[in-house]
Amino acid sequence: MPVFEIVVDREERKRLVKRKQDKIVSIGLNAAKKELRGFLHKCLLGFKKSDFNPGDIVSKLEELTPLITKAITVAHFTGFNQTMVDTGVAVFASFDNTLAAFERQHSDSFKEVVQNAEFRAFNQVNELATRVQERVRESIRLGLVEGDTVPQATKRLEEAFVASGISPKQPHVLEQIFRTQSQLAFQGGEWESFQDPDVNEIIWGYEYITVGDDRVREEHADLEGTIAPKDDPIWNLIWPPNGYNCRCQVFPVFDKGRTKKPSSEKIDKGVPSGFRFNPGKVPKGTVPIQSTPIKPKPLIPLKATKSKSVTKSKAVKKVSKKSEASKQTLKKKPITKTPTKKRKISRGEVYFEVDDNTIDSLESTKITIQQAATILKSRGFTFEPIQPRHEKGKFIAQYKVNGKIKTSKEVVKLLKNL
Repeated sequence: MPVFEIVVDREERKRLVKRKQDKIVSIGLNAAKKELRGFLHKCLLGFKKSDFNPGDIVSKLEELTPLITKAITVAHFTGFNQTMVDTGVAVFASFDNTLAAFERQHSDSFKEVVQNAEFRAFNQVNELATRVQERVRESIRLGLVEGDTVPQATKRLEEAFVASGISPKQPHVLEQIFRTQSQLAFQGGEWESFQDPDVNEIIWGYEYITVGDDRVREEHADLEGTIAPKDDPIWNLIWPPNGYNCRCQVFPVFDKGRTKKPSSEKIDKGVPSGFRFNPGKVPKGTVPIQSTPIKPKPLIPLKATKSKSVTKSKAVKKVSKKSEASKQTLKKKPITKTPTKKRKISRGEVYFEVDDNTIDSLESTKITIQQAATILKSRGFTFEPIQPRHEKGKFIAQYKVNGKIKTSKEVVKLLKNL
C-alpha cells in the first residue's frame, strides 16, 4: 500500500513541480529535434533535386506519436507520485527507463494511462501534420506564382518549416505540445492521487495558486487565492492548466475555512473555453494546438551600413597619371558615398534604414523592425529584411512582404493603411 505525504510548503512545492515538468519537456523536445533535424535537411536537398513529396513530412511527424505518448505517461505518474513518500522513481534521462519503473509501481493502472496518452498524442500529431502540410504546399504554390529560382524556392520552404514550429532551431510548436500536454497529464495525475481514500479523507478543499513571478498573466493572477471545498463544481472549470504554457497549480487545504470564489467574468477571462475541464476527470481531454506561435521567429536588426569615402590623398594617388587639372578637380570635390541613415532607441533596437526621402515619414511612426514584423505577422503577412540595394551612391533598405520586395517607405505606407 502506498504511503502518502503532501508537501505543505508552497514555495518548495512550486519549485518541485516546475523542476519536474521542465525536465519532462526538455527530454521530449530534445528527442523530437534529434528525430527531425536530419530529416528536414534531407527534404531541402530533395526539393532542390525535384525529389520531394509533402506527404513524407506527414509520415515523419506521425513517428513522433510514441515519443509524445511517453512524455504524457511519464508526466501523469510524476504528478500522481507528487504526494507519495519514497516512490523510488525519478525522471531519468530517458523516458524508457522511467516508464519501466512506473510500470512496476503502477501495474494496475499503467495500461489504461498509456491508452489515454496515445489518444492525446495521436490527436496532437494529426493536427500538427495537417497544419505543416498545408503550409508547405502553400509555400510551394507561392514559389511558382512568384517565379522563384530554385535557391529562392528552397529558402521559402525552409522558412515554412520554421514558421510551422518544427525546425530544430525554432521548435516553438513542438515545445508547446510537450509542455501543454505534459501539464495536462501532470495535473490529472495529481488530481487522481488526491482521490485516494487515505488522502481524500484529510483534505477539505483546494486553493488556486500561481508561481508568483512576473510572467504570470493577469487573468490567472485574478484566479489566485480561489478557495473552495474539494467537491465544489468550480474545480471542473479552473483546475490547471488554464491556457497554453500555464504553470498554475492547486494547493490542498486541510482545515475548513471560508470559501472564496472568483466571479464568472474572471473565470471566462482567465480560462479559455478549450481548457474548461478537469484533466483528472477527463483523462482523454485534450486541447488544440495554439494557432499563434509561442516563440515567433525573431528578426535580426539590420547592421549599420559602413560608409566608404575616398579621401583627397587617396584620390590624388589613384589619378597620379592623369592631368594636373583632374587632380585639382578631385581635391575640390572628393568622391564619397552617401551613408545610410538609421535611428536607434535606448535599448539598442534598430529602426528601419531609410534614405533621405523617407526618413520624415518613418520618424512620425516611431516603429522598429521588430515591431513592424509583429504587426504584419499578426495580420497574416510574411515579413523579413533582405539585402539592401545600392542606388546612386546610397543603400536603400529592402524588405520582403508576402514575397514581394518593398522599400521602407512602402512598408510604412502599408502599416498606416492596416
